[in-house]
Amino acid sequence: KLECRVQLQDAASGGQTLEVNQDLVAQLAHLNKEWRKEHNFGKLSVADVLRFPGVLAGQGEDSEALAKGVKDLLTGALKEFTAARKREGKKLGEHLLQRLD
Repeated sequence: KLECRVQLQDAASGGQTLEVNQDLVAQLAHLNKEWRKEHNFGKLSVADVLRFPGVLAGQGEDSEALAKGVKDLLTGALKEFTAARKREGKKLGEHLLQRLD
């Protein structure tokens, strides 16, 4: 089994200006208001909203380069995983043949 979780978090803004996706914040606020009525949910905090994907964006982010880097890393991990499974299968096959002899 191979699990992959990608979480992006800027350790420091590095002098970049952060931009807030106001439309997304408004949608989140509306959904939170409606769901609190219907499902008795708690209020979203400012921290909850800011952590939501797409709310904050730094200027100068190169999302295509980032996506390519993640894809390359995942491709490498899958190749290593496949190779390890092949080695495991070969050794298991050898062990079973020895047991049969």
